[in-house]
Amino acid sequence: METCKISGCSNPVKAKQLCSKHHQRLRRTGRYDLRRERQDHICSEPGCGNKYHARSLCKKHYQRWFYSKQKKAVYPVFANFIRLRFNAQ
Repeated sequence: METCKISGCSNPVKAKQLCSKHHQRLRRTGRYDLRRERQDHICSEPGCGNKYHARSLCKKHYQRWFYSKQKKAVYPVFANFIRLRFNAQ
């Protein structure tokens, strides 16, 4: 019985001279090994070199973005309510 062409692997061949594990990994990732390419995990805000937290922003810039998004969504409704409530009297 033929074995996988990857050195150190003694599993039987499934396809393309690879065992099932290495064949699936090749189909899924395009490579045989588990090595992952290292990515830069730095905040995408210009001039900021901090490690990113979420949405490619550091914790400080993510919180600014998140809360500004909330204010934009909530404030117009609240402002309209205040205007109607107090200008009607």
